[in-house]
Amino acid sequence: MRWSRRSRAATLVGVWRVVRNCRGSLHFPMILVLLTLLTGGLGIWSVLRSWRLQVETQLRLNRCVARAASDLRQHLDLLETTNSSIRGLRASVRAAQVSLQVELVTPLLGQIEVVAAIQQADRTRWKVRANVWTLRGCGAWGDQVAPLPEVELSRGLRDDLGQQPLEWIGEKPSEFWIEAAHRPRSAAARVASRKSPHLSSLLPVAWFAEWALPRSPGGLPRAGSRAGLF
Repeated sequence: MRWSRRSRAATLVGVWRVVRNCRGSLHFPMILVLLTLLTGGLGIWSVLRSWRLQVETQLRLNRCVARAASDLRQHLDLLETTNSSIRGLRASVRAAQVSLQVELVTPLLGQIEVVAAIQQADRTRWKVRANVWTLRGCGAWGDQVAPLPEVELSRGLRDDLGQQPLEWIGEKPSEFWIEAAHRPRSAAARVASRKSPHLSSLLPVAWFAEWALPRSPGGLPRAGSRAGLF
């Protein structure tokens, strides 16, 4: 059976239409698959980016709080050791006066003045540190920080034994807290004494710092406010 040219052309056109329709029907699902993969990839990238930013924020807050806690611990340790030195030097002045070794009194009084000056310089440094912390926070816009603890000490009037050691105003605290946040992340540390505050105040106290849970998760002031400035 022979086909005419017209019938052959009609058959080829029909086959081509079928193939074209098949290709078109395959293209649409493939486009949907590609769009789904692209959307999922963008979502995963967005989640990973958000997670990376939160990790960087947490590390920044941790370093900032750790430095502040370390500075406070060193400040408290210095005050404890220098207070102990002043008490020892005052006892030596008393012993020199009783034993009539007058030539020893003046050098001892000079040493007491030096130690007292070291205390005052470190107290000033801590106040400046607290101001910078309140104004700048941890270095990023939107940081929220609790004011650094105030170390409330006073010194009595100078007497025949020289400068007196620093004394706590009121009851001696056993711990201090340092907190910083940048929502939704936060960090906190506790600086505490290793000895009970009820023991003799003549003995130096060692202080230590450790990580702690934030105590003010929703109420920290924004860095840059002037609350707490001296």
